[in-house]
Amino acid sequence: MGSPHILMGATELLFSSSRKGIVIIDADGRNERRIYKRISAHPSWSPDDQYLVFHGATDTPARARLFIIKADGTGLRQLTF
Repeated sequence: MGSPHILMGATELLFSSSRKGIVIIDADGRNERRIYKRISAHPSWSPDDQYLVFHGATDTPARARLFIIKADGTGLRQLTF
């Protein structure tokens, strides 16, 4: 598991896992939500806590790309190609 990133107000934790992808979980350990299910690393919150940015796998695993996704798991966009 990667180092968790704490949401402003410390209500949620964000981390990446080789088995689960990107995960947001409530600070009390409940309500785990898988946001991105492929191999990924280094997730971080946007300054407004509405988006996540991370390195993610593509069809070419050796070439991780930069992605952005809404914190609810919708709106995935690849930023680098």
